[in-house]
Amino acid sequence: MFNFFKKKKVSRVKTFDDAVNFLIKNFNNKNFNNPYWHHNDGRDLRNDLNLWSNESPIVVFMKNNYGITHADDISGLILNAAIAKLSDAEFDLKEQSKYYLDYWDSLHKTGSAELKLKDGIIKIYSIRK
Repeated sequence: MFNFFKKKKVSRVKTFDDAVNFLIKNFNNKNFNNPYWHHNDGRDLRNDLNLWSNESPIVVFMKNNYGITHADDISGLILNAAIAKLSDAEFDLKEQSKYYLDYWDSLHKTGSAELKLKDGIIKIYSIRK
C-alpha cells in the first residue's frame, strides 16, 4: 500500500489546523468531493496521522476540546475544514463537531440516527469551481 502522507513528513502535523493545512498543501489538485476519497486518501490520512490512537495529538485535542474521538469523524472534520478553507467558506469546528456528537448520541439512545442541522439541512461543503 502506498501511503502518500508518510512521504510528506507527516510527523510535523500535530494539531487540527496543521492537519487541515497539510491536507490543502498536499492535495490541492485532488477532488475532495469524490466519494472514493474517504476510502483511499482518507484512509491514509487516518492511518498516517495515527487517528486510530487515543494518544495521537490530534485525537487528544479533539477529545479534550470537542468530545470527538472516532478517526472517521476526525478525518471528516479535517476534510470539511480544508474544503471550507479552499472555498473561502466559514467553518465552525465546535458547531460541526456537535453534529457528530448528536449523531452518536441518537444512535446510542435509539439504535438509529440521522445527521441533521438545526434547520433540517445537512451542511455539505464543496469546492467552488
